[in-house]
Amino acid sequence: MSKENKTPSPIQFDILEVTKYRNVTPGMRRISFKGCKAVYNNSLSPGSHLKVFIPRPGQQKPVLQIIGENGRVVHPADDQRATVRTYTLRNLNLENGEIDIDFVLHGDEGPASAWAEKARPGDFLGVAYREGLAQYNADWYLFAGDETALPAISAIIENLPASAKGTAFIEVANAGEEQQIITESGIEVNWLHRNGIPAGYGSKLSDAVLSVQLPDSTVKRYVWIAAEFVTIKELRNHFKETHQLDKTELHATAYWKLDMDEDKFHDLRHQQMAENNQ
Repeated sequence: MSKENKTPSPIQFDILEVTKYRNVTPGMRRISFKGCKAVYNNSLSPGSHLKVFIPRPGQQKPVLQIIGENGRVVHPADDQRATVRTYTLRNLNLENGEIDIDFVLHGDEGPASAWAEKARPGDFLGVAYREGLAQYNADWYLFAGDETALPAISAIIENLPASAKGTAFIEVANAGEEQQIITESGIEVNWLHRNGIPAGYGSKLSDAVLSVQLPDSTVKRYVWIAAEFVTIKELRNHFKETHQLDKTELHATAYWKLDMDEDKFHDLRHQQMAENNQ
């Protein structure tokens, strides 16, 4: 397999406290947190998915789900329930017990962006995750995504060994949104600039990915792509039908959909994830 995971563990819920923040680029804010239990037992990998729980107005801390006696998740009352969004563990710092999460900043258009714009040390955020280290063991990789996938792509590339080869295409608004990715691997990172074209429009990302010549099946290869729904649907079909990649060689996930917030996109996203596992 190109990606190996341990058997899924129970869901872990933590309350995190903001320790510091900085803007990595004008459109991306990195917020550091303490309080993640997984830091202390080294049971998460950078690039892992997290569910973040944003406090409701008037709440100092979000009210999280709990695990009932039967092992099932028990949700709080509707008037106490936090807003939930999906993010990526960007960094895990064993020395100071902190984790970093990167937030795309787009004003008050979304609850997570609005929270990140105002977050200061001492503020609180909830998080849920499954412990388990993901290990990527291909010889050749293709990564592609927009800024919503940038934290995950960066975290994975930075942790690949020097023997790893391949290419990455990352679409961002403009040259000012490029980030430094420090890696020992041989992954060639290519930046694609929209230059005024709104996110989700245009075909720069898909055109770049479709132009790549994959190694033949004698090479251990892995394709990791995440972006807007329509783009991912096109690229997933391409790699499945043209290159016959299976779920051990292809990760293709839509992180968002034009004109649809995450609450509405939730069911569609999980349907797509189920298709990925077929």
